[in-house]
Amino acid sequence: MSEKYNFNINYTESDGSARITAVMNTVLAGDDAWQVLVDGGNFFNGFILNGMLNDMNTLKYQDYSKPWWHENLNKGISLRNHLYMSVSPMLLLTYMSAYHPFVNADLAANLGVDVKDLYQDVRDGKWTVDRMIDLAGKGSADLNGDGVMDHTDQWGLQSAAFGGYTIVVGSGFQIARKDNNDEPYFSMISDESMTLWDKLCGKLFSDSGTYLATQNFKGVNIWDGQYAIFREGRALVFIGNLENQMREYEYNYAVLPMPKYDEQQELYYHTASCWNAPMMGVPVTAADTDTVSFILEAMSKASYEDVMPAFYRDYMERKLVRDEESIEMLNIIYNSIFFDCGSLYNWGALVEAAGELAVEGVNNLPAKFAAKESAAEAEMKAMLDAVGN
Repeated sequence: MSEKYNFNINYTESDGSARITAVMNTVLAGDDAWQVLVDGGNFFNGFILNGMLNDMNTLKYQDYSKPWWHENLNKGISLRNHLYMSVSPMLLLTYMSAYHPFVNADLAANLGVDVKDLYQDVRDGKWTVDRMIDLAGKGSADLNGDGVMDHTDQWGLQSAAFGGYTIVVGSGFQIARKDNNDEPYFSMISDESMTLWDKLCGKLFSDSGTYLATQNFKGVNIWDGQYAIFREGRALVFIGNLENQMREYEYNYAVLPMPKYDEQQELYYHTASCWNAPMMGVPVTAADTDTVSFILEAMSKASYEDVMPAFYRDYMERKLVRDEESIEMLNIIYNSIFFDCGSLYNWGALVEAAGELAVEGVNNLPAKFAAKESAAEAEMKAMLDAVGN
């Protein structure tokens, strides 16, 4: 494409907080150093608050009615009909960052469960939270017989705290929703959300066969010790996302969408990490936004038509997933990703509060929200003031 449209792509890669400071200083100086920014969605907060990003709805060539612009994601990201970051298949990692269940197919078979029946449940709309609770209940085992369940044992369901939050998202829960004017409001506390958390805390999160971990849960680092549980085949169900090292797993696993709350729920819902799923934005210092807009549109279209199919065929199907049904499931997952704006912008650190609630396994949602409500309201107001009308 660079030859066809006569452009070059030069990128600067940076890590840690230094990258945020570097971009802010450059934009504040009025320097046209970068035309496009790519980072995890939550890291755009400071740019929005300081008026450093173009409203992508105003760019000349972006046509958000086209299938290469993810409509559900954009709806979650926008504020008062302003769009300061967006997603297309240019950013494949955003799709791979979606959280969903994996089932250890070999362990399931040993426990009398055929994953093909689970796939059919998905097709029939019967893959629900209750179904997953029943499944997870079959999987735990005290492998060393010491009477203590820890990261060395086998678990029915295992994830990080954020994975617990994504289960409730799959059941229709949102930290914040938006009205008909695209105005956000907090929606954590409702009769429906309390019923949902009662069920999950009463049946899943508090169960002795469920392992939901914070960063150093029970003194074990989440990356070195806790994620090894599924990697080593000691979890029946794992809530996470596809990662490259999965090609090295020595057992078969199935990919499933996030379960519905019940069979009356019409759609499956999925979300991705508000820190790791990349977004793209255009800084206000970009001198030629028409050219930037044209290139983004052209690359997004080509990524949708050419890169995405090859990504499924050559990478996911041949290297990461273990059966054809998992590709079918991934299509359901990737077509139903959205962002709860309360999660993406993480006003008042309410995402962490929801994760803590899942780890604790006791439904004290009103108290969790009340402790962070004033900070969350202030942070939302500051962002909306920056966005304007």
